[in-house]
Amino acid sequence: MALSSIIQARYQIVTPLMLGGANHAAEFRLASFLPQVRWWWRFLALGRYGDEAVSGFWEAVLFGWPAEPFGQKLFSARLVNMDAGLPAPWQDGLKADAWSGIQYLTAQGFKDGRTPVSINGFAVEIRLRDPDIEGFEAFCDRLPVTDRDFLQDRLIKWGAEWRQCRQLLLDALALIGLLGGLGARSRRGFGSLSVLGLRDGEHEIISGLPADVTGYRAQVARTLGTEKWQGTPPFTAWSSLAAVDICASGPDVRMLMNEIGWAMQLYRSWGQKDKKEGGHRHELSIKGQILATEKGGAAKNNYRFKSDHNEFYAKDFPSSKNDVRAIFGLPHNYGSTNVGWANNAAGTGELGRRASPLLLHFHTLADGRHVAVASVFPAPLAPANARLVAKTPQKQGNPPSTTARPIQTNPDWHLLREFAHFIREPDAELRGGAGGGVIHSSYTVIPAPVGSVK
Repeated sequence: MALSSIIQARYQIVTPLMLGGANHAAEFRLASFLPQVRWWWRFLALGRYGDEAVSGFWEAVLFGWPAEPFGQKLFSARLVNMDAGLPAPWQDGLKADAWSGIQYLTAQGFKDGRTPVSINGFAVEIRLRDPDIEGFEAFCDRLPVTDRDFLQDRLIKWGAEWRQCRQLLLDALALIGLLGGLGARSRRGFGSLSVLGLRDGEHEIISGLPADVTGYRAQVARTLGTEKWQGTPPFTAWSSLAAVDICASGPDVRMLMNEIGWAMQLYRSWGQKDKKEGGHRHELSIKGQILATEKGGAAKNNYRFKSDHNEFYAKDFPSSKNDVRAIFGLPHNYGSTNVGWANNAAGTGELGRRASPLLLHFHTLADGRHVAVASVFPAPLAPANARLVAKTPQKQGNPPSTTARPIQTNPDWHLLREFAHFIREPDAELRGGAGGGVIHSSYTVIPAPVGSVK
């Protein structure tokens, strides 16, 4: 196979990168980066090829598959540079417990001595080779005539489809540094990457950070492209239902992340009671100091997920009830009641995981400001035969219970898209209520027409 080109990519780490090796020791490895490149390649490929089987074929060609005629992946990758030190302004470490919004985004994790990886940027080099069409032609000749149609079609369209596959690799390398990140809790903004440079041979694709929000939006839109899967995709992919919202900007990414985290805490709340004063209460803390407090009062009755919470705490959760809050990902909990999915009608066994369709990302602009991005990528919440399961332990004399029901097949994706509106409208209606946003002090709202990519 002839050498196609050398691709070079450079990234800045924007928020704490929570990656670890043995015993959770903080460590950056290229082996953690490449699977995310593949994820973003697959995310784009479904719409670009317009066919799941075709995109799956070229994914196997590029990334390798242990079956004839695919073999090993078509590229090698090496880490060419790492910049030591935690990214600004995280030089004093994570200290999530002093920042209430950031602590919420950790899912109350990162408590067992885990620390961020002490690097603030890295560069990779990828050596890409063209696929060997002769091997696929020889394999096709050995197939029964009745089984050749799909592969013969690939061979006829080989040149155009390979060029698409190659372009997808470049776009995936860009997109992981435009909307994605690495490590634990990357869907909640940790380990966010900003792409600093992308070069394909002598052709420079990206050079430096975008100058402003308009430039960043254009860069994201150009990389995503216009070819989308129409309707609900079979897996997470760029589709007609997906949306990217650049919601807010601020000079200090830690302040920005903290307040976006606090906004999510309020948005996903079910109006739990404050033991001292009664009613809903959330405190926004910065550097261990309480900056603001949200008390629901009458507004607590308007929380989107209040009825979910109340039903789950009832003695017998009705089997016909859908858990609306499951749209944020599974498993989750209402106090001591754990909610997830299982692959059997009885709902027995370990609860299955469904990563959140709502992805947060924090990006750096050339002027030193940062933007917060909320992306919603709809896809099936669980396998077709899965059941939504609620497991409640023994409580107040009631026996433990397990209830199972079908998972919602057509969830309300607007519940996720409205989070961007919740951030943009800080003073609308009742704060924390069904139509209201949050108190904020550090970020500037980015209007929807400027910040939306669809």
